[in-house]
Amino acid sequence: AEFTYIAATDTIQPQIVATIPTDNEKNVDLKPVIQIRFSEAIEQAVTESSIDFINKDSLKIDFALLWETANVLKIIPREALEPAMKYRIRCNCSEWEDIYGNGFPDSLYTFSFTTVDINSYGSITGRVTFADSLVDNLQLCCKLDGESSALNRIPVEATGNYILNNLLPGVYRFEAWEDRNRNGRWDPGRLMPFETAEPYRSYPNEINVRARWETAEVNWVY
Repeated sequence: AEFTYIAATDTIQPQIVATIPTDNEKNVDLKPVIQIRFSEAIEQAVTESSIDFINKDSLKIDFALLWETANVLKIIPREALEPAMKYRIRCNCSEWEDIYGNGFPDSLYTFSFTTVDINSYGSITGRVTFADSLVDNLQLCCKLDGESSALNRIPVEATGNYILNNLLPGVYRFEAWEDRNRNGRWDPGRLMPFETAEPYRSYPNEINVRARWETAEVNWVY
């Protein structure tokens, strides 16, 4: 039997499916890597002139564009943003297309965010007791309760002392691991070739951080 195959033409319009930060997100870092995520691969002819990046006073922010993948566009400010400032990004999508020439359903897409107020930061200090063999290998991080990503990650000094700065008010949890390959992140191991996970422990207590306040003597044993 013979079959005739005719490729269907892609007529589905692309869309913006997500942004980082999200619309109206607060406490955004002063040096953010902003992302626009598309539903499919986009022609990479998007230019700075089709994107307005302004603050609440309508002053334009200088930035660079970088395609991470065919459907993820990064917007990177060339200078640190101002604290406690609202920003808006407006995308003129009228000439944007996917790789099949389909245009966007809407000609304009806008999202806003507000940067962190550095006056609201707190800090945590203390000491970790650990074996001499772990000197220069122990990494410490803290996470704001309910968040999946580490907000602050530092190596522990040989003395065991540490300080975690620039923390937003809230409840934090501590984690530490042995950074055996010294790449600054926890490695879960792998099967091929076999490699064990880096030893990892969590501090059992929650730590409260207040604005403009040092939470001191948070000491624990690894």
